[in-house]
Amino acid sequence: MIFLAPLILIHVAYFISLYKKNMGLIDGFWGLGFVTMSVSAVILSGGVDIKQNLLGFLLLLWGGRLAIFLFVRNWSKPEDFRYAQWRQDWKEKTELISYFKVFLLQYFLMLMIGTPIWCSYYSPSEISILTFIGIGIFCCGLIYETISDQQKSRFKSAPGNEYKLCKIGLWRYSRHPNYLGEITLWYGLGIMALNMNGGRMSDQMLWNFLCMLGPMIIHFLILKVSGVPLIEAKHKSNSEYLTYMHTTPRMIPSFIFKSRR
Repeated sequence: MIFLAPLILIHVAYFISLYKKNMGLIDGFWGLGFVTMSVSAVILSGGVDIKQNLLGFLLLLWGGRLAIFLFVRNWSKPEDFRYAQWRQDWKEKTELISYFKVFLLQYFLMLMIGTPIWCSYYSPSEISILTFIGIGIFCCGLIYETISDQQKSRFKSAPGNEYKLCKIGLWRYSRHPNYLGEITLWYGLGIMALNMNGGRMSDQMLWNFLCMLGPMIIHFLILKVSGVPLIEAKHKSNSEYLTYMHTTPRMIPSFIFKSRR
């Protein structure tokens, strides 16, 4: 039942994208999909599970902020380069292919990444020290992501900076601070959802593995598939960006230690 709400939301996003002729608007619905899943879990559990309520509140903070940020940035702008390239490749079949390869794919990714949400629903547990550790990690990631997004947004909005490379603030210390924040907050959610109630060891290990599976999936996707690789491929002919790549760590900021590029 908790999987129905994000499916409905994805279809709303699809029809809006058809109207606006902009597949990139799906990005704004990404965080909202997890919010609807979590809110559904809270409602169906009767709102009595404190950990589930905390998880829902944190997801609302993250998903709401991300949706507002992306909608404000993308609503009236041309389609993002990734989606524009697909539209060019798919031509007259764009509407049909995008339904499956963009919108339904994102829905299934939500189910895979949202394991902390549905594990907390199907295997509820009491609050433990790990709950508070997870909340702390989540907050660090959310703050880091928010600051990096705002710094880049302010830089790009300044006259003459639209096509310039942002190397201020957190972007001075790593090339993708926003992605580092995103990965961090998802690991925080996974740790928060861990079940320490005891019971059969095999069952507890399975549920805890599933709790951390979602964060590991989004970590892999950002690092190897749809995040860092696409952005850096876009700039492969930009000499300034190539220099930036050789002098600036990929994610872990240089003020912590020199990381692999």
